Amino acid sequence: MTRLYVTRMIVPVLMLGLGPAAAWAEPGREAPATLAVAGIVYQQAVFGDDSPKTNHAIGPTLGVLFRGPRSGRTALTFEAMLQPRPAENPHYPESFAPFHLMAGAQIGRRTYTRLSGGITSVGGVAPIVGLAIGAERPFGATWLAGAEFVVRAGGVVGAAGAFAGAQFFLGSRH
Repeated sequence: MTRLYVTRMIVPVLMLGLGPAAAWAEPGREAPATLAVAGIVYQQAVFGDDSPKTNHAIGPTLGVLFRGPRSGRTALTFEAMLQPRPAENPHYPESFAPFHLMAGAQIGRRTYTRLSGGITSVGGVAPIVGLAIGAERPFGATWLAGAEFVVRAGGVVGAAGAFAGAQFFLGSRH
């Protein structure tokens, strides 16, 4: 009888104590997010392989960023960015306004680092890599806002570009 009484008392106490501990040890899964992105970037481009010449431009960047569900501190991301202010080719009457498609991993929650890679339209389809360091803040039940510093570089033989600037975003978790 004593053994049954002790079991009846200890099991509920253990359940109450271990339940919150288990919830604390495994953070909840954060919903995916869709973010509208706008910013300003400095872009420098190198044109030509025999006699390379550089050109630069400062202009806006516009895009969308999708962040997958996040459990813990890591989430997968997909970015589509356009830089509508073109850099002029000093060799020929042409310009390029880069469009980037990149996938990567975002590490961190409210402050984060995002490493990504993909393709860009610099001199045709070319590889690109990027790094973003930023901060985001939730407001309301589902909204997010934030800012980040971005650096991207990509290109092919004959045309390459490097980009650095600040981006701001607003979006929601869904």
